[in-house]
Amino acid sequence: MTGAAGGLDGARERARKRRGVSVVDATMSAMHVRWSRAGEPRTATIAVVGLAVAVVAPILILAAPGRGATLPAALAFAALGFGPAVTAWLDTGDAFAQLALTVVISLACYALAAAVLIWAHAWHPNLILLLAIPSVLSCLRRLGSRRPRRSAAGFDPLTFDVD
Repeated sequence: MTGAAGGLDGARERARKRRGVSVVDATMSAMHVRWSRAGEPRTATIAVVGLAVAVVAPILILAAPGRGATLPAALAFAALGFGPAVTAWLDTGDAFAQLALTVVISLACYALAAAVLIWAHAWHPNLILLLAIPSVLSCLRRLGSRRPRRSAAGFDPLTFDVD
């Protein structure tokens, strides 16, 4: 960069080096998503929460006599119903990022499933609960697995290095 902004950034960087401060670049290039290992509590916790929500929420939604338990169960299912099927296998390296990714994936899949059902003229609120099936299967497999298989030695297909 040229100009005052480039000079200011360079001066800050030199000052950090003099103080011995190691600064991690907080941009997208520092983001690494990797396979989780069986012993990592972050992904195992997501799998347990996903399994609980995917089992309990549909039961409450379908069997609850009143609306008192249905609304919180539906909100929990929308926010955490499908995301754990994916994020139980990925480790973002940060608990808040893991939760945020889980909620975003869940809401996106819920909205996509609702849009497809509406487009197909097959909308019924209970049909969207079918998203619980892949979530239960994925979370059970994650909790029962030792370590995910890799396609080739030294190749990690879920590591994103954005520069």
